[in-house]
Amino acid sequence: MQQLILITIGIAFGIALYRYVRLVRWDILQLTIFLPAIYIGFALFSSTPTQSVIEDMFFGMPIFMLVGISHMQEWTTQRKEKVALGVWLYHGFYDYVHHWLVINDGVSWFYPDLCLGVDVAVAVCLAVSIQQAKHTA
Repeated sequence: MQQLILITIGIAFGIALYRYVRLVRWDILQLTIFLPAIYIGFALFSSTPTQSVIEDMFFGMPIFMLVGISHMQEWTTQRKEKVALGVWLYHGFYDYVHHWLVINDGVSWFYPDLCLGVDVAVAVCLAVSIQQAKHTA
């Protein structure tokens, strides 16, 4: 029950975050660079900070690389949104399996479930936006 409540709160926050990002016209793909940075921040407070940072960087590297590539190549907004959708889904999956992949006891007990809700909500909002753009074009 506690897990469901955290995911629901995350979904509400994810919808609010998506709406805010659209309102201020931020690049949704660039925002994803903060996703692995949060786990790396938690790793600094772990009982094994060096190991935790390295492990979290390993799984966060694809996100850093995609954001970097999007800057080097001038991607269209549609392409960035599709890649961002994949990144948010990837990170949601990572939230779900994080405790099996990485030894990072610096992560608060509530964070993975909360973040999973945020990631799924943002991904669903992006998918709806991409689908609506297809129908209006």
